[in-house]
Amino acid sequence: MRPKRPLWTSLMVAVAGGSLRATRLILGQGVDAQVKSKNGWTALKIAAQLKHQDIVNVLLQSGIKD
Repeated sequence: MRPKRPLWTSLMVAVAGGSLRATRLILGQGVDAQVKSKNGWTALKIAAQLKHQDIVNVLLQSGIKD
């Protein structure tokens, strides 16, 4: 049985809220930042869609490729 995908992760919520501080804190905990939501969204896609460029930069610097 495949594990269910989350609706959104804590990282996705922080990104959507535009919180650079929370995004850095969550990334620092070693979360898998490339997890996709049920709709196929990643934290990076959410940040880009909402035009949170500072968060996009932090996510890319953390090694996210998607």
